[in-house]
Amino acid sequence: MALYYMPDDFADLATAIAAMVGGADTLIVRDGVWQGANNRGISPGKDVVVRSENDWQTCIFDAQGLNRHLSFTSGETTACVFDGFSFINGSQANGGSIYVTNGTPKFMNCVFTGNAATSGGVCYANGGGADPQFWNCLMYGNTATNKGGAIYAYNGGCNPNLVSCTITANHADGNGGGIAGDGWGGSYIYNTILWGNTASSAPNFYLGLSPVGRAHNSCYDLVGMIGNFISNTACVFTDPLLVAGSLGNYYLSHIAAGEGADSPCIDIGNVAYTDASWNTLTTRSDNVLDVTPPDIGFHWPPVSSGDPGADMMMQLTS
Repeated sequence: MALYYMPDDFADLATAIAAMVGGADTLIVRDGVWQGANNRGISPGKDVVVRSENDWQTCIFDAQGLNRHLSFTSGETTACVFDGFSFINGSQANGGSIYVTNGTPKFMNCVFTGNAATSGGVCYANGGGADPQFWNCLMYGNTATNKGGAIYAYNGGCNPNLVSCTITANHADGNGGGIAGDGWGGSYIYNTILWGNTASSAPNFYLGLSPVGRAHNSCYDLVGMIGNFISNTACVFTDPLLVAGSLGNYYLSHIAAGEGADSPCIDIGNVAYTDASWNTLTTRSDNVLDVTPPDIGFHWPPVSSGDPGADMMMQLTS
């Protein structure tokens, strides 16, 4: 079980993954904006753990509009983990940033923005067994010229899982500015906010032919929806009151932090749908850490005014 560093041991992501032993090795990626052909269009083909040295503020994969970031076609499991990155400027017909046709890769503490596709601005999941996992991820400012400004699930019962995520300010020219699904494709959302996306039809949520999907302890907009989750538990359907904070525009409004009202997303989460780090993070613009019961939606790292990543990420999240 080896621990590698990039660029210390390997100059780029493709070279690193090719050398890693599946199910055993971990790669730590140093801070930087990682570009170039060997840092995009990558198919891992095995279970690898890839983590940022710090977090998504200062470790960024920029595909420069030339390809998507990652494809999963070889049965990768939830032991294939990408943790703590920003994935920006991906572009591909199906899945601007991520394409999954066979696998359950897991993305944790990631930000996806500026990605573009025909369908699935962030992720296109295709066919049974294509069930990517997104834990504490922020998806905003992604686009699709057809369906699914952020997520598109198609065919065979594929179901992207979104846990403690915020999906907002994405756009589809067709259906489902946030999430879209067709042909037994849907999504499961837990402790997640799906609000403020745009499309010509079904701005936040579109489920077409015989979809499947579940929503638990989440906040989503019923206006203009086409289709519905086959089950929803402990959800709210009112404006989440997103506000600006130290690193971006998608914190929750808290009276205790000086805002005029409390978000309906405060304290409605289920701790079963969190990872071990949720109470070291915050949804508040004053950076006070979350406590039980958890808030829902994306949780931010607490920062001070001198945080080196703050200026960079304010530009990305504005």
